[in-house]
Amino acid sequence: FIVHGGDDDDLQDDDGRYRMQHRQRRPPSPERELDVEQVERHLRERFGVLNNDYDEDFDNEETTQLDQQALIPCITDSKLWMVGCKTGHEREVVAYLMQKAIDKGSESQITSAIALDHLKNYIYVEAHKEAHVKEAIKGVRNIYQTKLMLVPLKEMTDVLSVESKAVDVSKNMWVRLKIGIYKGDLAKVVDVDNVRRSVTVKLIPRIDLQTLANKVVGGREVVKKKVIPPQRFINIHNARDLHLRVKRSRDRTTGDYFDHVEGMRFQDGFLLKTFAMKSISTQNIQPTLDELEKFRNPEDADDDSAMFGNREKGHFMEGDAVLVHIGDLKNLMGRVEKVEEEYVHIRPKSKDMPRSIVVSKKEVCKYFKPGDHVKVLFGARKGATGMVIKVEGQFLIIVSDSTKEDIRVFADHVTESTEVTSDVKFVMHAPQRPQSPKRPPRGGFSTNFGGRHRDGRGPGSMVGSTVKIRQGHYKGCQGRIVDINHQTARVELESQMKVVTVNRNDISDKGTVSTPFRETPHSHLGSETPMRPSRTPLHPYMPTPLREPGESTPVHYGMRTPMHDRAWNPSPLSPTIGV
Repeated sequence: FIVHGGDDDDLQDDDGRYRMQHRQRRPPSPERELDVEQVERHLRERFGVLNNDYDEDFDNEETTQLDQQALIPCITDSKLWMVGCKTGHEREVVAYLMQKAIDKGSESQITSAIALDHLKNYIYVEAHKEAHVKEAIKGVRNIYQTKLMLVPLKEMTDVLSVESKAVDVSKNMWVRLKIGIYKGDLAKVVDVDNVRRSVTVKLIPRIDLQTLANKVVGGREVVKKKVIPPQRFINIHNARDLHLRVKRSRDRTTGDYFDHVEGMRFQDGFLLKTFAMKSISTQNIQPTLDELEKFRNPEDADDDSAMFGNREKGHFMEGDAVLVHIGDLKNLMGRVEKVEEEYVHIRPKSKDMPRSIVVSKKEVCKYFKPGDHVKVLFGARKGATGMVIKVEGQFLIIVSDSTKEDIRVFADHVTESTEVTSDVKFVMHAPQRPQSPKRPPRGGFSTNFGGRHRDGRGPGSMVGSTVKIRQGHYKGCQGRIVDINHQTARVELESQMKVVTVNRNDISDKGTVSTPFRETPHSHLGSETPMRPSRTPLHPYMPTPLREPGESTPVHYGMRTPMHDRAWNPSPLSPTIGV
């Protein structure tokens, strides 16, 4: 039907009048007549049972997990772009982009810009599209507009990850360097600057004084060599002989004296150098015995804790006998009951002490007595077993079960064991051959098969002899051998009055290079193989059997060229064919 426009107002009035009448005819609700407190009480009574099943903790946990997941970037969030820039201008570029975004206000299409200290040549720019990034970096100096890389979605959260544990560096701490020619070298911290995040360490220098003198004094252009100089203590007198400028100064705080050579600081032959904390490694530092011996101070010869106490200790196990070597409980003995990350619980041997005491791992060391049978767990001698014959503070001298040699190891690198190891893999049996009827009986079959010490002169025969070190850190020094094995030797230096460990190939007998002992060939009987008369009796003929008398080669006085006469007796040692 068609309704004219003039009747619209009448229809609206009728509709409103009908609604008012219907509302008045409805019965009044009881809730409308109650006050607020009554309504609240009514709702609690009505829905109270449902509230009892509500777990608030579960809801909080679920909400927390959802909140954490909401922080992870998704495909609808803005992307992260890596933008290349010049080295050293990362912060400058980010500051310029920030100022540019502030000037544009809401027209800026990038969300953020980030410069990280450990990332060189790159910055991060956050935006929704690559075109927005290009528009933001347009006209910015020290930036490469062509080097744009999109960071994957899964790696965006790792960009701003923070290290969980800060490096705790303290004085007298053992560290290893990670950069330069000293990479991997052991060093000892002498000073820590927490403000500048730097440390001053003492290490063995790798400096060639002759090359330095040619560059400084002679003015020659030094060609860079790929070979890293060996570790060698600096002798100030040698530097003066090479006409290098040496200046001696004193520290006002400690009173120690230092020698300055061309901007480098030395003390007692060691180099004192400052490095950034990120250039050193402090985790799991295990100095070898040879490295620690080089840092030993003669004044601390009777106090091993000054040199070895702050190194990383070995593992302690339940039941180990330990000794407190520093602190208020020094010389306290006990057994390990429990091991934690940095502490150990020990049960004191003394009955007057408490049942259990908690001490730091740095304050205790394993305790052994002569006669204990132990096994080496760490170090170059790992797996070796032997008996303790001497205890020197934190060191043990044990006799190896396999080689019968004396081994010097750390006390916390061994443990009590009944296991016995042996290096013998097989036994050689010499074949028995029939005796020749034409020669007198010999003194039995020779069991001397030659070898390194076929003359009966073993490694222990050199103990006590005076030798000279011909190469290495102690080149030119003389001393007396106090201990030796097949690879290394411990030499007591005459000049420095200390015992050092050197390679056996680096020493010589007072001016003559040590070589494996070899018997002088006999000048008679034409013997080609040196034989010691005291072991196997020599036959009056040539020891090599010949098949035919006429095939023998006459040899005279060790010569291999046949002689013109037949005076030499060519009779063989074995029966000839046809006889």
